[in-house]
Amino acid sequence: MSEAGEVLECGVDELRTLFLFEKLTEDQLQWLCERGHVELVPAGPVYAEGAPAECFYVLLEGTVVMSRRVGPDDVEVGRTSDRGVYSGAWLAYMGDRVPQVYNASMRAVEPSRFFVLSADTFAELMTEWFPMAVHLLEGAFFGNKNWAQAIGQRERLLALGSLSAGLTHELNNPAAAAVRATAALRERVAGMRHKLGMIASGKWDRTTLVTLIRLQEEAADRVPSPTGWTNTAARKAGSWRRRSSRPAWIPTGSTTSRRRWTRGRWRARCGG
Repeated sequence: MSEAGEVLECGVDELRTLFLFEKLTEDQLQWLCERGHVELVPAGPVYAEGAPAECFYVLLEGTVVMSRRVGPDDVEVGRTSDRGVYSGAWLAYMGDRVPQVYNASMRAVEPSRFFVLSADTFAELMTEWFPMAVHLLEGAFFGNKNWAQAIGQRERLLALGSLSAGLTHELNNPAAAAVRATAALRERVAGMRHKLGMIASGKWDRTTLVTLIRLQEEAADRVPSPTGWTNTAARKAGSWRRRSSRPAWIPTGSTTSRRRWTRGRWRARCGG
């Protein structure tokens, strides 16, 4: 019974008009009235999702809304005014094999009347009156649950495989580009060695070779470099680095630093 509910008289004739109880005998309807009750609930919450499932509710009159909790929000999943619809502890007959909690919240939009059974009474009703139906329902419930778990696991594995394939493709692209660049560089170096061999075996004089190299450098300077340097400037900078034994961390504009470094180098050479 809800905290603000009002208990009313249960009538067998009214229960007989509900599709849920229309096939029951007079004795069974009387049994329901003796063990259950009719409750008038004002507009507002009837039960909350996650609370212990203590009662089985059948709507006699009024309008109810079902909702599920999704993050911080309550999402409406159903609204009805149909007489005979039921909710609450409808899995009580499965006992401890499933969590006995309300799997949704129910709220009365207007003052509504319910036929109410306790969870234990509803479980007794199902197992004593409909044992075959209970076995069928249990098989369908747990079978669908197991299938859903197996299919869900398979779908997650497929999604993980697709994600892994995409990541592998993205990682292989730079690696493949580096491999192709290395192979192209190897071919060009081999071609340069071949050309040097041809030049060395020829009869060209020194002046001709110098002119050939200068023309080659001028042609290379016309090709834009990713660093913004011309090829000649880059070679000069590299040549200066090779000729200079000054470490890169010595500032070029500091005379005192250059003098101290040169003095230390001279002492190291002289053994002082």
